[in-house]
Amino acid sequence: MKAKFHRFFIALALLALATLNTQLSTVFAQGTLTPPGAPAPTMKSLDQIQARTPISSLPFTITNSGAYYLTGSLSFASNANAITILANETIDLNGFTLFGPVGPGGVGGGSIAIAPDGLPVAWLLQNFGTTNVNASADPTGKGMTIGQDYLAGTDPNNLSSLLNITAESFASGGTSASLTWNSVATRYYTIQKTTGLSSPVWTDSGLGLVTPAAGSTTTAGFTDTNAPARFYRVQAVRPLTP
Repeated sequence: MKAKFHRFFIALALLALATLNTQLSTVFAQGTLTPPGAPAPTMKSLDQIQARTPISSLPFTITNSGAYYLTGSLSFASNANAITILANETIDLNGFTLFGPVGPGGVGGGSIAIAPDGLPVAWLLQNFGTTNVNASADPTGKGMTIGQDYLAGTDPNNLSSLLNITAESFASGGTSASLTWNSVATRYYTIQKTTGLSSPVWTDSGLGLVTPAAGSTTTAGFTDTNAPARFYRVQAVRPLTP
């Protein structure tokens, strides 16, 4: 009886050791040392962050907000804006260039118009140090809005920088006339006329676009038909330069 009990006790001890060894082998088992593969990319492309629209030809009008980019250097020959912006957006030039024809004063190159005020960011920063500007404001009180200063090429911060007629001469009956006005090299001009100021209808004097003269003033003369009264005005025309 004692021998059976002794053998039974030894068997239980061996079984306990086998169970303990199994647990120990499970606790200290090592996994595979082979890497699972290359790590997944963590960087996102620009298109993944924000979808962008390519600009591959000119003229180009932006009507929807978003991001745009040039696909290469682009050129245009018409006397108009290369890119017209009608919404909040960003443009990545991608190191490329906009090429345009040369305007008055030998100034040329690409042109980007910012709408709805029509005031380019570079011009606003140069004159005001900010883009938070009201184009209809007249900060100097000289009678010209900021938007009109931009179109006329005058200084919006200078009270004396004006587009106005400084001298005139007329023949009897208005059959010939000559006007002199303040001008800048980066604008063209037209002379317009009307026979009355009550609901006036302005028409061109017949000169078409007038190229500015060297210096700070331009003079242009023209002939017309006989009229008891006639009124004139000079209008600045913005070419491809700011």
